Amino acid sequence: MKRKTTKEILADSFRELAETKAVNKITIQEIADNCDYSPVTFYRHFRDKYDLMAWDYAEHCRQIMAGLQKEARPWKDSVTEGCRYLYSQRQYMKNLFEHTSGHDSFVENMCDINIGILSGEVAKKTHQAEMDERLSFMIHFFCYGLGQIWWKWLTGSSSYNAESLAALIVEALPEPLKPYLLDSFERNL
Repeated sequence: MKRKTTKEILADSFRELAETKAVNKITIQEIADNCDYSPVTFYRHFRDKYDLMAWDYAEHCRQIMAGLQKEARPWKDSVTEGCRYLYSQRQYMKNLFEHTSGHDSFVENMCDINIGILSGEVAKKTHQAEMDERLSFMIHFFCYGLGQIWWKWLTGSSSYNAESLAALIVEALPEPLKPYLLDSFERNL
C-alpha cells in the first residue's frame, strides 16, 4: 500500500477546502490546519498555494502519462484520459480557473505544464537537446489554445463529453506536431 506524501496530503487538504470556498480566499493557515500540519510544513514543500495548484495538476498529468507509457498506449489516449480527469474534477477546476488571475493564473500554469509535457514528448522523438523554433511555437500556440478550450468547457460554455472533446483536440493538433505525437495509425484516421 502506497502512503501519501506530505505534498499529496496538502493538495488533498486544499482540494477539500476548495469544494466550499473560492481558491483565492483559502489561506495557507487553513490548508495546514485542515490536515493537522503547520504552515511551516506547507512552506517546506510549496512557495504558495498557487505553487501547490500547479504541482497538483502537474502530478496528475505525470501519472496519466506514466500509466499510458507503461502500457504503450497512443498520445490520443493521454488526451482522452486528461479530459476525463479534468471533467471528473470540473467543480475544482472551475474554481481554479475562475478565482486565479495574473501571474498566479491557473490557466497560465496549466499551459506552461502542458508546454513542458509536449516539448518533452517531441524531444524524445527528435533526440535533440534544443527544440526547433518552429515546433516550439506550434507547441506554445496549441497549448495556450487548449487552455482556453478547457476553461470554456469546464465552466459550462461547451457541452462536449470528454471523449468527443479529446477527439477534437487531437484533430486540432498542428500538422508539424503530428509526426512526433501521433503514431502512424492515428495520423491516418
